[in-house]
Amino acid sequence: MTAEHKFRAASSAYVVFGVICGVPGIISVLATLKSPSFWTPALIFLAGYAFACVWLSAYRLSFSSDSVSYAALFSPERRVSYQDIRSVGRADTTGPFESPLTMAVKTNTGHELRINAKVFPREATQKLLELAT
Repeated sequence: MTAEHKFRAASSAYVVFGVICGVPGIISVLATLKSPSFWTPALIFLAGYAFACVWLSAYRLSFSSDSVSYAALFSPERRVSYQDIRSVGRADTTGPFESPLTMAVKTNTGHELRINAKVFPREATQKLLELAT
């Protein structure tokens, strides 16, 4: 790979969280018109969406001329050199806080770079899979 490609969370991920937080939020706002005590739930859903946006904005997947790197909100950037990659594919198992669409980049030294592929555009996952060839 010669050109650098950088990926961030797909806009569809923001839409999904917008629907998840927006529908109950809108219902809360409509309920507030009848009783002002419903502002608290509406604000909770708004805060939830704001957190989701911050969380999604922290996702980064970059392909440079010699390595792939990945960063998320609660994990620092990790980089793997292309020549150190042994295999790339879906993770065999996922933990309770991982997406079912977790990709595993396994290195020759036995380390693993686990990437939440669900938040990225399909093109990013395709580029990851190309690293296996």
